[in-house]
Amino acid sequence: MTLEESNLVNSSLDDKENSPNLTSSALASLASVFHSLEERVTEKAAGFTAGGGLLYSWFLKAGVTQSTLPSLMETMDHAVNYLTELKPHCAGIASLSKMLDVFRLLFPPSIPNADLLVYQANEHFKLYIQVDDSSKKASLADPWMKRSTSSTAPFILNYWCFSPSVVIGELNSQGVRSIILTSGTLSPLDHWASHMRIPFPITLENEHVIGSGQVWAGILHKGPCGEVLDSCFGNRTRPGYLQDLASALANLAKAVPNGLLVFFPSYVVMQSCLEKWKEDGNLARIESHKPVLVEPRESNLLVSVLEKYAELAKEPKGASLFAVCRGKVSEGLDFGDYHGRAVVLTGLPYPPRRDPRVVMKMEHLDSKIKQKLNSNVSGLYGNEWYSQQAMRAVNQAVGRVVRHKRDYGAIILCDQRFSFPSNRDSLSVWLRRFVINLKTFDSVVWQLKSFFKVAQQRFPYKPPPLSSRQECISNNFEELHGELKDLNYSDASLPSSIWENLHKPFHENGNELKSDGSLTIRETTFKSSNQRKRILNDPLCSSTHKEPLHNPEVPLRKKKTTIKLKSGKSLSVNGPKDKVLNAAEFLTEVKCMLCKDSFKTFSQLIKDYKASVAPIENIIQFFSEKFSTDSKCHYLLPGFYRFIQIKDRQKYEDFCLKITGMGYDDVITKQSIAM
Repeated sequence: MTLEESNLVNSSLDDKENSPNLTSSALASLASVFHSLEERVTEKAAGFTAGGGLLYSWFLKAGVTQSTLPSLMETMDHAVNYLTELKPHCAGIASLSKMLDVFRLLFPPSIPNADLLVYQANEHFKLYIQVDDSSKKASLADPWMKRSTSSTAPFILNYWCFSPSVVIGELNSQGVRSIILTSGTLSPLDHWASHMRIPFPITLENEHVIGSGQVWAGILHKGPCGEVLDSCFGNRTRPGYLQDLASALANLAKAVPNGLLVFFPSYVVMQSCLEKWKEDGNLARIESHKPVLVEPRESNLLVSVLEKYAELAKEPKGASLFAVCRGKVSEGLDFGDYHGRAVVLTGLPYPPRRDPRVVMKMEHLDSKIKQKLNSNVSGLYGNEWYSQQAMRAVNQAVGRVVRHKRDYGAIILCDQRFSFPSNRDSLSVWLRRFVINLKTFDSVVWQLKSFFKVAQQRFPYKPPPLSSRQECISNNFEELHGELKDLNYSDASLPSSIWENLHKPFHENGNELKSDGSLTIRETTFKSSNQRKRILNDPLCSSTHKEPLHNPEVPLRKKKTTIKLKSGKSLSVNGPKDKVLNAAEFLTEVKCMLCKDSFKTFSQLIKDYKASVAPIENIIQFFSEKFSTDSKCHYLLPGFYRFIQIKDRQKYEDFCLKITGMGYDDVITKQSIAM
């Protein structure tokens, strides 16, 4: 904490009239508080640790109490507003705002008793002071971490909470009827309950929806050359281990089809392995079976890596994605079907043992066990918590594959320590019964190839049904873009009379929809029967007329042909009032209503809107110009609701209500009735 913010406001007051809410005396008091707190921090050495209650004594010496706090926070609030108006890009704004959040956290209105605040802070919080070396980095993620350019090394004051029971207890005290904790990585549940310090009378651990033939899971004790696979700190840099781990990954990359996920315990371990394998040629050996992509540290680079990986994973050869446990790839991303046919863990991802936060967390848990504060549930020792953190990260990474009831994949644990009873019992419940111990590497490749051969026959990949994709806006856009690529007009050179006929609205060309779901399209053909040619080039329709176009100058005549939709769904040309079109139907009918250029414009609008390049107003303007004046086209407008982003839904709903009288709720109701 520095005095820069208050000094900046003081100097700025000379440039502008004083605000009645921001006086020099108030700023002087604020500067005095910051100066006192800064002195308390800088007089302590780096690595200083104390109970959280010490912070309240520092505030008391600085003159911050529950009685003086309201006026102090009001001054800070006015200072933030003043700086925002004067210098909106000033770093001091973020610092002052952050300090306001600190005061609100430390002095909650729900606990008016100062002694109770100090007691809770000593029980659940720790102070830790460290040297701020963030200036050595190229960029800072948090403006609050920026420090003054003084000659002395600045410090960071950390105030860490080591008990989730603080928040859960606060919720429970508000009279909440039910608290539900749900996750795939809560096991073991009894330890979670003790950590929260409230009883959970109902617990549930579910099995997976898959059967035994859909997952292969094994613990590899040794590599192909007989080296023990153990990624402990003393072994992970040994040349023999690194060589055999690379050989194991090369063999696995050869045996696994499509996408292969490989997780390392940390970025440091992954980078050291890659550097070594690049030098000795092992990386090239792995890449000879599957191209290797690496999870970047920078979040802005991840999307391009994942897109490239997804494209390569479609091919039988596939690709390998090297990532880290607790990283961006290991938590929350879906690698179903060919995107992730196997996941490999090269070690146990224990937290850094010497990290101050890890050390203090373990000490905190051990101290609570000694105090025996809660006799109703068993306590959790620091070492137990430490091991659980590793296994929870393992379960998160393992969960990236086998994502639905017809999916299949392999889980390969390349560290003998996974076979320890405590670690094996900490695996997800659904996985434990599938795991086998493999003392040697000899049969691994053969078992994997046999597993995938059978699984591919029993569970062939099928794209998800259209109905399931309609539940998510982003997935609907992917569906729409796929259709846009397929439903292209022919690029062949055609006579102008044919294009004129094709550009007319679909129903004006004499096209009809029959009750049996068949579609009658009045085709434009040549007089000669052996010269007929369908003009509507739509993959949803089939036709037996495939003769090439011959003489374009021959006069044309009309002929009706009845065709069936390949999808088996009826296509509504007249726009029924009792049905909301799905994505494929919507796109097909919009195409039929538009000319070639208009349809291209519509396609580009959709792409730009999804990419947040074009606003919703462009879509509304397009629909207004093309469809608002023709009542026969009004049924198309509600069909676009599923593609509207939440922030734009009200604007589009107002437009639809004005034109069609149908709002978003009406569309949802009709979809529910149809289901």
